[in-house]
Amino acid sequence: MALKPEVRAELRITLESLWEAYAQGDLEAIMAHYAPEADLVVIGSGGDERYLGPEELRAGFARDLAQSQARQVAITWFKAGGLGEVAWAAIQCEVRVTAGGRQTTLPARGTFVLTQQGTRWLIAQSHLSLPLAAQPAGQSFPGA
Repeated sequence: MALKPEVRAELRITLESLWEAYAQGDLEAIMAHYAPEADLVVIGSGGDERYLGPEELRAGFARDLAQSQARQVAITWFKAGGLGEVAWAAIQCEVRVTAGGRQTTLPARGTFVLTQQGTRWLIAQSHLSLPLAAQPAGQSFPGA
């Protein structure tokens, strides 16, 4: 559904602000972007990264911050839609992480469902994934 340009801008600013807090390693600022309700669902790129509720998500982000010395996420593509107080967004991004003294740059993509709570948009559900390097463009399955 088509969004007003100002709502689309608010959603983009929300996601940019999330990744800025992540880059700064500010756990409280990261969590302030997520809905406080127990039905929050966040799925990360790791096999064990399924977080149900704010407490599990906080532990997941705390692990990220503890296992990395630097993080940066740059959104390279953004698309959003919505209806009323519910919106969704999809991004492609470049993730740069320094962990264990090694810097890694990975392409990633994410989807988000956000709800308007007061004057803010908060993330109620999200999923971040890493495209398979072994899957060539034009192929539906890796190794096929």
